Amino acid sequence: MSPSEFIPIGKVSKSHGNKGSIVITIDLDQFDLLDQSEPVFIKIDGIPVPFFISPEPISYAKGGIRLFFDGIDSREKAQQLTGLEFLAHPKAISYLDPDDGLVGYHLVDPSIAFQATILEIIEYPNNEVFRLEVKGKEVLVPTNLALTIDHDSRTVRLRLPDGLLDLYLE
Repeated sequence: MSPSEFIPIGKVSKSHGNKGSIVITIDLDQFDLLDQSEPVFIKIDGIPVPFFISPEPISYAKGGIRLFFDGIDSREKAQQLTGLEFLAHPKAISYLDPDDGLVGYHLVDPSIAFQATILEIIEYPNNEVFRLEVKGKEVLVPTNLALTIDHDSRTVRLRLPDGLLDLYLE
């Protein structure tokens, strides 16, 4: 794989603690799209080096996400990664596929305790939307707001922009 195939998604901002955890600065939406069974990459001397995210608990730290990599088990090893670019291969990022058959799935935004059922996916030029019914009113939500899709629980998780629901419900 050539270095140009990778997508820069963040930076290792610092080590944390003595057991090798690191804090990465990354857009939370991008982190949620990562398939954590695939390696992520850190650019070391211009070469993307693969790392697997450890099953240790991932937590949100001030300014980023705190996590562990398999094989990084000390502060010294973690500090060697500080300041380096955090990359992902495109196959490790799950984007919404409108052909996933999402009608009937639950659309959830946990930050505002919102949940609705997807009734239809409507394709407009350059914009696809989920059609929902909320409090007896039709609501259209852009599909590109989807962060993750869990086929086992039939759930699409997203983060709704402030005021979007108000446009329909007021």
